[in-house]
Amino acid sequence: MRVQRTSIMLCGLVWGCTLITTRLPAQDAQEAPAAIADQVHAFTDKEVDQYRFFDRSGKEIFTRVPRSLLRWSKATERTAFGDTYLWIEKGCARAVVSIYAITSPQKMISAECQSLSDAPFTMRRGDAVVWSPQSEGVDFKPLPVAGVPATTPTARGAQMNRIARMFRAEYSPHTSPDEVNPLRLLSRPLYRYQSSDDQVIDGAVYGFVDATDPEMLLVIEARQSEGKTAWYYSPARSRHDPIRIYLNNEIVWDVPRLAPPWEQIRDPSRTYFNLQLEKIVDPEWFHLMTDE
Repeated sequence: MRVQRTSIMLCGLVWGCTLITTRLPAQDAQEAPAAIADQVHAFTDKEVDQYRFFDRSGKEIFTRVPRSLLRWSKATERTAFGDTYLWIEKGCARAVVSIYAITSPQKMISAECQSLSDAPFTMRRGDAVVWSPQSEGVDFKPLPVAGVPATTPTARGAQMNRIARMFRAEYSPHTSPDEVNPLRLLSRPLYRYQSSDDQVIDGAVYGFVDATDPEMLLVIEARQSEGKTAWYYSPARSRHDPIRIYLNNEIVWDVPRLAPPWEQIRDPSRTYFNLQLEKIVDPEWFHLMTDE
């Protein structure tokens, strides 16, 4: 790797530090990942400010939860750092976007988008429409084995944690389709909400992770209808590979690989969509990150 002096001076920019990590002195090597992560998180927090959601009439409809739900990293088959953000409506989860940078072996900046809404919407980045899912992003199923929702928020929170532990998830990477990798349920929900929706009493979004990267989401809600309350759940993918979910060791969700071909996850009309930010962001940032 050839490092120009001007590139080192530009290390204060979002991606500049990735240029010099292979030439750091040994005593600084352990500090390099943390420095890169800080740069990525600074970028994601700035990038996400440009995202807004609208209905078909052009009315803005969702509100972003102020902070990232999860700041994550991954260093298995690749090294990546990212943040997961959530938008809500009447307190209920409606859309999730993970903005991340892959720093090795390839270089990439992306926004991984998943609808959690039962209605179409449009996401704009600045003034440009970049994502318009045309179908439902969730499909709630009843959970009779979970019993009746409790009458207090504290007790319902404990119930949801127990329900989440009834599930387990796994995926098979597209590069090794016969391989099965378990996903780990985070000990706490990514987001717990008190809803103002007439039909939703309570809810939470749980994450199943590889390292600390959320690869599958599980939405659990206490809903009421005709005077009765019951628990419901809906999985949602956060990975393009095949994913399987088990409830008490019985498969309840088995979704196929979406990519490759990569065009399938770059279709903005789909509920799961990958926005290629390296084609949009300031080219100087991406040049700094990839220059060798």
